[in-house]
Amino acid sequence: MGLGKYLSYAAVAVSFAIGMVATTYGQPKSGPDTVLALRVVQVGEATVEGSKDFAGKRFTAVLLDIEGRSAGASMVFNATGATVAGPRGNSVPASVLFFVNGYEVLKALVVGPDEARYLGLRIRVGQKTFDAFGGQPLARQLIGSGEKYTFTKIATVRTGFLFPVGLREVDTITLLGKRLPLSGQRGAAGTTVAPTASPQKDEDRDDVYKFKNPDYPSALLGAGSKDVEVTSTSDGGLKMTLKPGGNLASRMPVGGGSPRYFPDAPGSTNVAVTIDPAVGYTEIAGLRFAQVVTLNILMDGRVEADKGGVEASDTTGARWISKNVKPFLMVKKR
Repeated sequence: MGLGKYLSYAAVAVSFAIGMVATTYGQPKSGPDTVLALRVVQVGEATVEGSKDFAGKRFTAVLLDIEGRSAGASMVFNATGATVAGPRGNSVPASVLFFVNGYEVLKALVVGPDEARYLGLRIRVGQKTFDAFGGQPLARQLIGSGEKYTFTKIATVRTGFLFPVGLREVDTITLLGKRLPLSGQRGAAGTTVAPTASPQKDEDRDDVYKFKNPDYPSALLGAGSKDVEVTSTSDGGLKMTLKPGGNLASRMPVGGGSPRYFPDAPGSTNVAVTIDPAVGYTEIAGLRFAQVVTLNILMDGRVEADKGGVEASDTTGARWISKNVKPFLMVKKR
């Protein structure tokens, strides 16, 4: 893909680089006719960095997948909305809520007079590390009336809760009015993984595309572009035009200079791909498209298309195609 790309908006010219690396993608599962479905994914001892309020304290982390089975499904997380209980029946509320992935499908609204208290944290659960930083608040302290989250479409969001209690002191979690067991096999790292008979999740499959660029600033996490049109140009650049109400993810280089623009940053939505006939393709999110399509780039790098049958190739020459039911995801072409 060419470098030295430029922005076509308000007559401002800029230069930046877009890189690409490929991997994987997914979609919601079908199930009973319920608005929300919960599944415990992992339970483990956790350590927290980034806040003196949590330094040196012991926590149990519970990771869950919350599936919104209809657009408009909502949930409220507040100071008492998530609790764990041990063998003695004592109930302990969660201190922190953080989002592992899927946050971009939620619309957040603070409930009541309380202000949301956002945190920048590094959370380690067993051998996994979750960086809850970025332009969007991916971790927040559960206080007062909390926040209401509404699904903007059918999707699955992976959430995590931190409880100020030891791992061996919890047996169940109560969330959104449902009580779930926290049982399973204890691993060498002190992590309990809840048993499940669910099929392999799409995001874990090796035939699903994920866009990741290690050169992108970590601060871009969650601060994606919105309502932007992109077109590759004959000089190897990328023409970017904002639609009304749109925005373009950008960062200033350390030490100053011209800003860098990232139309395919994680969390980007409604990225309209158009084709200049003189070029014959447009390159975005590590893929070369020869068809007009509108894309969402999810937080974990999965690329959603607004229609099926759209083909693209990556830098290795591998072919990808959008398929499955809505949302259409870029998967390996067979």
